[in-house]
Amino acid sequence: MMRGAFCLRVIVMSLFTIFATPALATPAFQAGEWEITTRTEMPGLPFAAPAVTTRQCLTLRDRIPQGKDATGGCSVVNQNSSGDTVQWTMRCDSPDGTTEARGEVTYSGTTMSGISHITTSGRGETVHMTSHMSGHRISPCK
Repeated sequence: MMRGAFCLRVIVMSLFTIFATPALATPAFQAGEWEITTRTEMPGLPFAAPAVTTRQCLTLRDRIPQGKDATGGCSVVNQNSSGDTVQWTMRCDSPDGTTEARGEVTYSGTTMSGISHITTSGRGETVHMTSHMSGHRISPCK
């Protein structure tokens, strides 16, 4: 009888290990210098805005891609991570108005892709934009 209980316990522990391992796995994200290309679309614009490529050091603590224009006056007001996907809300305040960006990016080892929905309000106008991001890791951070 003791042998049967022991075998059952071994089977249950083995099943737990097999099924729990993916949930406990570390994200496939690799920290380092990333090259990120962003294409921005704005309804009503008579031409396509050119893509912009930037480089940024991304770490496990800071996996949110930020363009070179996201400087003073901007702050991340919400951030959630689930596995290889990071979601955030960023807010930028300036004398001309407010910009809010809600984004999501998914990492797959040395590549990433994502989207950000941006709303800018000020001077009696509101503008909506959508940015599509893609990128790849190029080296360790400098």
